[in-house]
Amino acid sequence: DKIWPLIANPEAIAVNQAWAGHSGSPFQQSTRGIFVKGIVAPVPTWQYYYKPLGGGKTAILMINSDKTEEELTLAFDDIPGKPCTECAIRDIWDRADVGHFSNSYTVKVGSRDAAFIVVSPASSTSF
Repeated sequence: DKIWPLIANPEAIAVNQAWAGHSGSPFQQSTRGIFVKGIVAPVPTWQYYYKPLGGGKTAILMINSDKTEEELTLAFDDIPGKPCTECAIRDIWDRADVGHFSNSYTVKVGSRDAAFIVVSPASSTSF
């Protein structure tokens, strides 16, 4: 029952089903790795994935694989296709607009957790 709100989240499902010419891929990761039980090679302590959604919007998954909560910062210039520098952020998990940000967005991500957001030009509407 605890996982149901995640797998039934209509915004997460919409990102999964969206097609804007690219299925999504990793674009940034830490240089420091950690060993996770059952995985032979070290895993980056954090990784960012992106998926273009069309209309200037991009979904971003910010994964924290570390054992502690971390502040993760996304520089908008690093996003492939650079959707904006003045950007609106929508939290997919919370299904809520977070606000408008200039150049970057920082979020606290719990241990072995992920932030899932949509980045769009601040002049447009959110997800």
